[in-house]
Amino acid sequence: MRPHVDRSLDQVSFHTVPHWLRAASLCDIDLVDILRREGIDAVLSTPDQARIARPTLERIMAACVRATWARQRGLHFPLVLADTFAFEYMPDMASFVSSAPTLRDAARILDLVPTLFDPGLRMRIAEQGHAARLQMQYIHQDETVQGSSPFVEAAFALCIKLSRTLQGGQSAVSSISFRHAAHEGSSACERFFGAPVSYGAPIDALWFDRAFLDRRLRGAVEALFKSSAERLEAVRQVSGAVVDAPVEGQAEVHAQLAHLLARQPELLQHDLAGMAAVLGLHPRTLQRRLRAEGRTFGQVLDQGRLHWAQQWLGSMTVEEVALKLGFADRTGFSQAFARWTGMTPAQFRKR
Repeated sequence: MRPHVDRSLDQVSFHTVPHWLRAASLCDIDLVDILRREGIDAVLSTPDQARIARPTLERIMAACVRATWARQRGLHFPLVLADTFAFEYMPDMASFVSSAPTLRDAARILDLVPTLFDPGLRMRIAEQGHAARLQMQYIHQDETVQGSSPFVEAAFALCIKLSRTLQGGQSAVSSISFRHAAHEGSSACERFFGAPVSYGAPIDALWFDRAFLDRRLRGAVEALFKSSAERLEAVRQVSGAVVDAPVEGQAEVHAQLAHLLARQPELLQHDLAGMAAVLGLHPRTLQRRLRAEGRTFGQVLDQGRLHWAQQWLGSMTVEEVALKLGFADRTGFSQAFARWTGMTPAQFRKR
């Protein structure tokens, strides 16, 4: 029996629409027309705030899949969507995954999937003997195998892509099982996954050798991983909340501060009194609450600076980033960045 689920789970985030547009272009299909036929072209102007009904998203995905197959180019839209996905709008998530010491550490990102993408989606790792599996489950009240199947394929394709990147091209996956039946894009799936695929299975899962979970990854950077984890935890704590007007007890005050700084870089120029005013608190109250949480204002401010430094270093010079973050010169910023991450801005760009 399927458990009772709140209907609010049917509202899902669509902030990844830029990635969908990129994939649609590669598949030579008109996503803008598909969106407009659903009456939701407004998401194109505010993708970061877009939320749509899950049945609508399923229809959009199904239309993209059919249109891609009609081109007869051997492509399957969910795989192209996963292969072109990037974390440019989620730099903390990118830093967390890329700097993880092991795959087991990187897998902690799965806890954020409901918060950032779909509140009705659950992904978890199960271990038994020498084997392990990454299992996916939807708890939407009206979920169907047919409706969710392309999202499962896209999610598994992204997991495999990230796993290969973290392990220098090596794939840990030994087999894949899908609940849905084989379809026109199945041959593309088997080529992409590079592992045996079974259809009509009881569960949706990626299967792999358990030993891969604890192997040390070459890109591990402990300091960067820890700071990224703290910022993602702050996002998780205040997800769904109106952080511009925090409510007492809604979340720890350092989490509220971190989330505000990650959304509004202009706040980095505020001192403690200025941020206290933004939160509607007396400066001494803010200082006291931070101290009770084991934090200082300077630590939270540095987290915000690191967040934007990682994002801006992709398109600005080191001098420009230093200026925007309020540093007097490049040297001061470079020293601070090395203290935060264990590497210089130049080394971060190379990595």
